[in-house]
Amino acid sequence: MVKVKQSQVYLLYGEESYLIQEYKNKIIGQTLKKEDQEFNISQYDLEETPIEDAVTDAETFPFLGDGKVVIANHPGFLKAKPDKLPFEHDVDTLLSYIENPADYSVLILIAPYEKLDERKKSLSS
Repeated sequence: MVKVKQSQVYLLYGEESYLIQEYKNKIIGQTLKKEDQEFNISQYDLEETPIEDAVTDAETFPFLGDGKVVIANHPGFLKAKPDKLPFEHDVDTLLSYIENPADYSVLILIAPYEKLDERKKSLSS
């Protein structure tokens, strides 16, 4: 059984999709009651949606519940060589959110990549 200390922002990365799924489910289970999960879990694919949209959702109050979980998949801007997208992510919006996250939301970034670029400001902050 995986024990997870509750936080407001998580970064799950690596190529072990089973472990990432297990951690994600554990975080959701610790954050939301079963009956609140239908309306208070949002998922974003950051290859199609800017990170600002996920952050805005995390800042929005939950619907019919005490908390919410926002899952942002494929944060390619954390890789050494990000993929070319038709838009740019405003990483400063994410950094500002990490400094002062909403207490009613949990933001989970899921990066299914072998490694991340640790030189980036976003990882060293």
